[in-house]
Amino acid sequence: VSTQSTGQKRAAMDLLEDNNLCGRRILTVVGRGNAIIAELLRMSDHVPPIFRLNDKDDANKYGRIIFDFKWLTLQETLDESIHNDDDLLEMDQDFQESHTVVLERFYTLFESMYLYIKDLLQFFADLEEGSYIQYSIDGMLADGDGKQLICEAVYLYGVMLLLMDMKIPGVVRERLIVAHLRYTGTSELYEHTEVCRLCKSTEYSPAGKRPEAWPEEMFSRFEIPSHILRAVIGRLRSDDMYNQRAAFPNPEHRSAAFAGQAAMLYVVLFFSPETLPVSYTHLTLPTKRIV
Repeated sequence: VSTQSTGQKRAAMDLLEDNNLCGRRILTVVGRGNAIIAELLRMSDHVPPIFRLNDKDDANKYGRIIFDFKWLTLQETLDESIHNDDDLLEMDQDFQESHTVVLERFYTLFESMYLYIKDLLQFFADLEEGSYIQYSIDGMLADGDGKQLICEAVYLYGVMLLLMDMKIPGVVRERLIVAHLRYTGTSELYEHTEVCRLCKSTEYSPAGKRPEAWPEEMFSRFEIPSHILRAVIGRLRSDDMYNQRAAFPNPEHRSAAFAGQAAMLYVVLFFSPETLPVSYTHLTLPTKRIV
């Protein structure tokens, strides 16, 4: 029994060792998540203004070749309207030449976000199926490094969604994706259906009224299993995941000590809107502790 217990403890301690496939996998996922967010912030500052169609002249001129997701259902009709007009066809070809590189980079960004989500959900599924014999979801969340990585992976997923919607407006995302699909061809882009589902406009605008069910609807497009969410929320709510109590021993500094963890919890709660009921009178004790 003691040998088995020692082996379990050693496996837990070795999560971040190079030869630990489970640890390497979730560490790679989290690293990719941070890189994707950095790229998203970079690219959000380089959205070609023409795709916003804010200028009336641009809208009149390019509105006939720049489409949102309506193109997905009216592809034949819209493409035919371009091919039947020589001037429009020439303008479309010139537009393609001048924007191919930036369109490919934006599409790669959106696709990498989807692939991050896909790999994260597959990692959770593999843990559930016992692909890593010495680890489970509960076991990972009981490990100091494991719970940090699991919670950070879910948090990064949420941050990606929020930044995408705040930095690159939904209608602009749709136009960028459709332009790339038109010029590249859907047969060459195997994940385009899922990318479109992920990036579909929420109609959110920083200067406008908050849309109904925003951002919860966006967070529900590729759902994390509810029992995993509950476990992650529980750890963020109750654990000192980053050992901040030692750095902030004064009880009056508790808010400062857990500010970073609270920010993570705030984002993760968008995946589980039922956790915080609208009415405070219906809050359970754990939920009141979150508040």
